Amino acid sequence: MDSYALPTPGTKKPKARSNHFRLPADVEAHLIELAAMHGCSRTRVVCSVITSEWQRLHRRRSRAAKVDE
Repeated sequence: MDSYALPTPGTKKPKARSNHFRLPADVEAHLIELAAMHGCSRTRVVCSVITSEWQRLHRRRSRAAKVDE
């Protein structure tokens, strides 16, 4: 069985930690530059890149599936 117990209603949440890892300095500098250029956060830049790569991969797989038919 799972030994996890739900916290009591009066328990305060711990402070959220946003940086669980560090990026290399050159990557961090490039992220800051892109975020400033587009007027958004570094997180938004990373999310946009991930979304873009996922769409590119999905399109590539779709094309490959059409060629195989």
